[in-house]
This record gives sequence, structure tokens and C-alpha cells, in this order.
Amino acid sequence: MMLAAMMSPSFSGLLLACLLLPCLTQGHQEAPAPPSARSSCPQGFGFHGSHCYGVLGPEETWNTAELLCQGYPSGHLGSLLNEAEAAFVATMIVENGVGQSPVWIGLHDPNKNRRWKWSSNALYLYQAWEKGFPGRTDPNYCVSLTPESGFQRWKDESCQKENLYLCKFKA
Repeated sequence: MMLAAMMSPSFSGLLLACLLLPCLTQGHQEAPAPPSARSSCPQGFGFHGSHCYGVLGPEETWNTAELLCQGYPSGHLGSLLNEAEAAFVATMIVENGVGQSPVWIGLHDPNKNRRWKWSSNALYLYQAWEKGFPGRTDPNYCVSLTPESGFQRWKDESCQKENLYLCKFKA
């Protein structure tokens, strides 16, 4: 009789099952996955290495774009430090359908002496200038990615020109 009472669904039987179930399954639950760095990038931003990248608009001057990128923690206009990073950014820009607008990056010549620096103070070692750039006869002091190169090459432009811009910050 006792066995039959335990087999039929009763309040006490359900209560007992609810109390024992956590004990029976303890140690077999999967812990939730920690959030990935990728998930810490805002929607619409790409993730590469340990950084988030986003092409933003509307078009702005180089200085305004740099200030807007600084609104993100550790943010600056994008520095492209090697070929793999540059290829990732070029692909991301093309896939976002930017069209034929140049895109500001963080390379500039703040002292107007043809000594290029990244706005993030990263080392300037990797170079991907368009043929004939940086300009020598008509120098400009801010750098954009060119749509003609699939956003893989750079040219110097007037810092007052308004372009879309690439922000980069730690994920």
C-alpha cells in the first residue's frame, strides 16, 4: 500500500521529488559560459584580437572623429598595426556597405613635420600607403583608408575634410 501511495502523484510525493531533485542533479549542471570579449562589443561593431572596431558616421572632421571615438573606454580612431588587422578592418568596412567614402583612421602628423603618429600612441611600424602618398608637394596631415583600394591603403588628406571614421577600443 505504501508503494502505491508513492507511485500516485500526490502533493507529498511531488513535494518530496522537488526537494530531492536538486540533490540528485547537483554537480551535473553546466555552469553558464562567461561572457566573451566579442559580446562586450556594441552591436554593429566587429571584434578582432582584443579590440572592438566600428565604422561610424555621419561624416566628421578628423579631430571631431577622434573626440567621438574617445567617448568609448580606451577609444581612439583606429590604429592598424599589422597586415592581419588591416585586412580584418578592410573586410568589415566592405561588408558594412560604406560605399565610396574614405574612412578616417588614427594616423596623423600633429607637428606637421612628416612624422606620423597614431592617436592612441601605438608604435608606427606597419605602413600601407597608396602609391604616391603621403603627398610631398601638397602635404596633408590626417590619414584615411581609401575606397579605391578596398580600404586596404592609406592616403593623407586635409584634417578638415569630413569622412566616416573607424573607432577602435579594448573589448
